[in-house]
Amino acid sequence: MNFIEKIISENFSDFDKLDASENFITYKSNFKINEPLIDEELFKNALIKIHKILYKEFYKKFNYAKLICKIGLNNPISISLNDSVLSALNITEIKDSFFSFDNSTDDIEFEFDISKEKAKTNYILSLDCFFDYINSLNYEEALIKWSFISYNDNPVSFLFWEECNNFHSKTINFYHIKESFLSNKECFDREKYISKRDKISYFKNNKEINLLPLDFAFNEKIPSQYKDYFEKLELILLSAYLADSSEIDGDFLSYRLKGYKLISEKVNIDEISTKSLDELYSIFIWTYNDGNFIDKIGLARNIITIHSNDNSIFSVEAGTLNSLSSGYDIYLKDNVKQYIEIKNKLSEFIVAQSDKSIEITKNMYAGLKLTLWTLITFFMVNFISKIFKLDNSTLFFSDQAFAISIVFIVISFIYLLISWFEVNSDINNMEERFNLIEQRYKDLLNEKDLEKALKKDAVFNQQSKWIKEKRRMYTFFWCFINLIFFITAWAFWYHF
Repeated sequence: MNFIEKIISENFSDFDKLDASENFITYKSNFKINEPLIDEELFKNALIKIHKILYKEFYKKFNYAKLICKIGLNNPISISLNDSVLSALNITEIKDSFFSFDNSTDDIEFEFDISKEKAKTNYILSLDCFFDYINSLNYEEALIKWSFISYNDNPVSFLFWEECNNFHSKTINFYHIKESFLSNKECFDREKYISKRDKISYFKNNKEINLLPLDFAFNEKIPSQYKDYFEKLELILLSAYLADSSEIDGDFLSYRLKGYKLISEKVNIDEISTKSLDELYSIFIWTYNDGNFIDKIGLARNIITIHSNDNSIFSVEAGTLNSLSSGYDIYLKDNVKQYIEIKNKLSEFIVAQSDKSIEITKNMYAGLKLTLWTLITFFMVNFISKIFKLDNSTLFFSDQAFAISIVFIVISFIYLLISWFEVNSDINNMEERFNLIEQRYKDLLNEKDLEKALKKDAVFNQQSKWIKEKRRMYTFFWCFINLIFFITAWAFWYHF
């Protein structure tokens, strides 16, 4: 007995329910009052009580609620249940209707017409009527109707007045109206799951249906008469989130799952067994939560096709998740080896760049030594030749020798300039190599992990700073040595 029937039964001892229907947005019902001896005063008092109770219960819950009374052959009386009291007009209409009312031949009927709104909080006046309605829809229509819950970040509640177990999923609450404060109010990130699904699956109905398997994964308190219906909806959505492609057409589901082997079928949803529901749901949760999603869905599809009987995703064996977890552990171990190899390669690259930095400075140092020995050799040859050929008519250090010394010193400075450009070029090349390595490994390592392993900015800045410091030191000695040679050459030329 639903709430309205209960209120009528408390005020009229005998009545019949002629008709009742309810969906997401409307409730309608018709009752015939069979009281053998009823008069105006008795009826009016009973109606006032019914109105008072319904107004209190319905206050701010419905768009509109009205009761239409038909007393005999008189015009129907429309009573608003949104008003706090029965209007004077309604009382007058009741009084007028009873002037011509005959208990033996005339009937009294109640017609309830209530308009509801799809929202975060919804109300069900008759659970039986509501579930009769949703069971009358094909599965495609049902999922489209239920999709309004996806527009809310918080769980959606359906509150009822009847005696029934409270039951809920992560996103939908079915609770008695007096116990609604116990319902789940935890926020939920629906888009996270949908965006992941869209990366790896094609769901043809994705524009009309934005639901998750989680929506219909109700707890164990769900009444048995509703369990099969919601489990079928859950199975449909599990196939959409695990298969490569899927489509719902009326009461038929088509899907394609490609793993180690291909599973493809078009099946009547009413004929699908729910025995594999828990296993598929566990696989879905494991796949879409922690870890690398792309790797996990690929592995899940492979393992499901191996452990499915009858070439159907809905016949997956119990314990498939255990095989999946084991396979993923092996996969992770292989990935760890690959990860270590990558880190080692990055370390080798950094060491190689350090060696390259040393080589750059060595090249400049070699140039400095070459210049030094060239000038020393020139002076030594010039001096020794003059010592062994010394006579009064010959200059010890001629103009030609001084000019050649100047030329050597100028060439030395030109070589110094070229060395500067070469060092700058080598530093730029080193930076480009760091950038190239970073781009190459960006798809293999997490951005922060790559930065930690490569330390591009820190290592490059350290090495380039070290090279530049060495270059400044060599440049100083280069200039100092050339200056000494110039002064020496000038002194010998001037005095000798």
